[in-house]
Amino acid sequence: MTFDWNNLSSVAEYLNANCDKLSTQNGECVDREATFRTVVNRAYYAAFNVANDFVKEKFGGLVEGDGGGHSRLIKTFREYKKENIQFANIATKLGRIKNNRVDADYRQQFRQGHPNYTAQLTMRTSQEIISLIDSI
Repeated sequence: MTFDWNNLSSVAEYLNANCDKLSTQNGECVDREATFRTVVNRAYYAAFNVANDFVKEKFGGLVEGDGGGHSRLIKTFREYKKENIQFANIATKLGRIKNNRVDADYRQQFRQGHPNYTAQLTMRTSQEIISLIDSI
């Protein structure tokens, strides 16, 4: 049985919707920024893995080049944009939410006090990417 990467989107949506209700075992409220950073991470990986599986199935894998798998996935969609104009759109959207995920995972300052907005935007863009891929 293969894992359905859309389940990561469901987790992101749940965390985002219930951020104020989440608490630790001690009953302390879970940090809102930490929750929104996690939402960004899960939403990105939902889109990334759906896109990565699509590329493996359709093209046999990522294009060669510099960078890791994330950058090469975006590059793969750009390489094949003549085949389907939506591939360029997917590449652009994936690049944007990748930047959000990197900020959420590694930057001390996260979107200058607007993590909720970034989380919502990343979730929406992730769903757009998944819908575009599903429609191809």
